[in-house]
Amino acid sequence: MSTAHPLTSRRSAANNAADLLAAYASAQDANQADQLLGELISRHVEPLVSRIVSSRLRRHSSIHHNQVEDVTSEAVVNFLLYAEDLRQGHVTTPAHFDGFVATLAARSCNDYFRRAYPAFHGLRNKLRYLLERYPHLSRWRDPGTGIWLAGLATWQSSGRTLHPLASDSDRIEGLNAALSSHHPADQLLQVFARINAPMPFNELAILMAKLWNIQEVTTDTEEDPDIEDRARPADRILAQKQWLQTLWARIGELSRTQRAALLLNLRGPDGGCGASLLVSTGVATIRQIAHAAGVPDEEFAALWTRLPLSDLEVASLLALTRQQVINLRKCARAKLTRQMKKSAGGEW
Repeated sequence: MSTAHPLTSRRSAANNAADLLAAYASAQDANQADQLLGELISRHVEPLVSRIVSSRLRRHSSIHHNQVEDVTSEAVVNFLLYAEDLRQGHVTTPAHFDGFVATLAARSCNDYFRRAYPAFHGLRNKLRYLLERYPHLSRWRDPGTGIWLAGLATWQSSGRTLHPLASDSDRIEGLNAALSSHHPADQLLQVFARINAPMPFNELAILMAKLWNIQEVTTDTEEDPDIEDRARPADRILAQKQWLQTLWARIGELSRTQRAALLLNLRGPDGGCGASLLVSTGVATIRQIAHAAGVPDEEFAALWTRLPLSDLEVASLLALTRQQVINLRKCARAKLTRQMKKSAGGEW
């Protein structure tokens, strides 16, 4: 008796899921649409999300593993929100269904670990800022593995490879000497001078947490490859930048308090700082974002490494209540969604 090859079975299941999603999106009858959506979630979305979430959380203590059900539910809810937008024509169907669902699962895990390790998340934001802001430092994706690397800017253009010791920060001696400099960017320069090779960004974060005495550290990566975005053709990148430029122009049309409530809490596709995405794509400068949010330049520079801020932090900064901040951001997002829903090249 012959059996289907596992790869063939997975492809068939993915195609079936894509067919179910297409049928759901085009269903004229609401009851039929609900049935299709229920089947899609129970047969495809929830099992895949549960496997991914369980795999990542079980690497840690039982405390984290006990959160699998809640984190899985968050990802499923996000899929439900996406499905609703799909029915209304606000978004398009993903090119790869399993990759799209895997991305939702990864983002829910990322959000969970950011909540569980806020200080370490703040450190990662600080490192991103330093690596992207200072000309002698850089952060880039390895073209072969897709892993984010960090090091001197000259190493990126030269294609310099990892040093063997860079994968074992505990064996790198004398790095405490890097703390002799007061500015964190100079400390990073001294670390890289000592290592003399690029290192994975996640390992750099763990190493700097030790040097900067950050106690709460997770070895879980927040930057798993986005399956949906592994191959991004030039026209797609250009379209996304054009979409962001249009979005930035529309943000400028919001009221000052709406802009502040949105920008100070703005999150990117990976759940990280959305404002840094505007900067890295050249759509806006840090100073322009500060002005749009109504925050003085020096004060905003101090806040930058902590973005996105929590609702309570934004409320304190704007002298508003937390609920007022939430309401302002909801109004801003609703207005932008109406204006941007016909735009292509990105997701809001």
